Amino acid sequence: MSTQPPFRPLLLASLLLATGLAGGWWLRGALAPVPVEATSLAEPSKSASGSPLVKPLSSPPVRDSSVTSPSLNTLEAATLPDDPASANEAPPQPADWAEEMHALLDQQAFNAAMGLYQEAERQDSALAGRLRELVLEYLDGYLRAGDDYALTALADAFLSVHYDDIDVLLLLARHQLQSDYWAEAARTFQLTFAYSATQPGQRSRVSQAFEQFVRQVDDQLVGAQRWQSLLGFYETLEQLDLGGAEQRLRLGELHLHHGDTTYGRNLLEALASHATLGARATALLNHTTPPPVAERRPPPPVGSIELDTIGSHYLLLLGLDNREEVRLVIDTGASLTTLTQRSFDRISASVRFTELGPQMFNTASGTTRGMVYRVDSVQIGDHRLRDVPVAVLDFNTPDNVDGLLGMNVLSQFRFEVDQDDEVLLLQPRQ
Repeated sequence: MSTQPPFRPLLLASLLLATGLAGGWWLRGALAPVPVEATSLAEPSKSASGSPLVKPLSSPPVRDSSVTSPSLNTLEAATLPDDPASANEAPPQPADWAEEMHALLDQQAFNAAMGLYQEAERQDSALAGRLRELVLEYLDGYLRAGDDYALTALADAFLSVHYDDIDVLLLLARHQLQSDYWAEAARTFQLTFAYSATQPGQRSRVSQAFEQFVRQVDDQLVGAQRWQSLLGFYETLEQLDLGGAEQRLRLGELHLHHGDTTYGRNLLEALASHATLGARATALLNHTTPPPVAERRPPPPVGSIELDTIGSHYLLLLGLDNREEVRLVIDTGASLTTLTQRSFDRISASVRFTELGPQMFNTASGTTRGMVYRVDSVQIGDHRLRDVPVAVLDFNTPDNVDGLLGMNVLSQFRFEVDQDDEVLLLQPRQ
């Protein structure tokens, strides 16, 4: 029996031990978790291609790809999942927001522009102020270019956000005057005065703008010798409580020469003791011969129209182009005769409406945008008027009411509502 060398068992044991250690080390590496890359933790919402898996519902267009989009609006943010990366993103810089506003205004995406403006207001009032200046620049540019459509659309969008913005309202009054809607401009000033009462430093600005507005209207109507329109203008100021002593003096003077002499003298006599205007009122009275007593009696109305009632309001029929009749509520607070959109759609196929352009109107529910048309003729009682502007607004009325009879028709007459007999008494102005 042969014997093995004593070192062989020792060598075999060493080989087995080395093999076990090597296998264990290999298994440790194979079973270890795969390390997660830093980018996968920082950007869980990225796809393999690098594009976002979740996109905003909408984003305003930008002028170039280097401009950073402003943060999402409230609705968008509410619909998106939480993104841990967004907390580390730098807020957009003012220049980026201005680029976004420029792009939206250039595209006349005015509602989107106002959404951007409101988001800026929530984040930074100074930034919102700069965006507001851009809006004013565009409005002024539209006014100078005579772009009624863009101006009224942008003004409507902005005033739906800030109805009491003095600068926008003053610019709107300038546009209404430029469009020869001075009665509507006067109503805009009425609103502006009311809003300025709660805005320090604005009252004097509004007063100066109003005085300039009155001078401009007076100069334009005198130059065109539109005396009845000028009388109507100052009477509108009185009706709106915008007529101060200076305006009443002018109204009295106009009535002395172009209207109701007796009424004009009454106005001037009431101002004869005024501290600063008394001398001018007295001079006008002294240089005007009083009418004979018989002439002081107002002539009887030349016509009357039967009225219907709805609540405390009076309605009458107005003929359009000898083709259609509409039922209108008498509204001395409306500068233009107005049809509802529903009534306009019903009769527009049979009545000739010539589009004059959009305009902003002051209504019971606020400032709103409407379209103005010209009707070739309207019939009120026995009287026919030519080339009458009519506004069309989207507002609700009872089914049997088509709109409002405004002062552009009523001011052509001396009129009175006889509440006892429920008739409208009319006498054409001379």
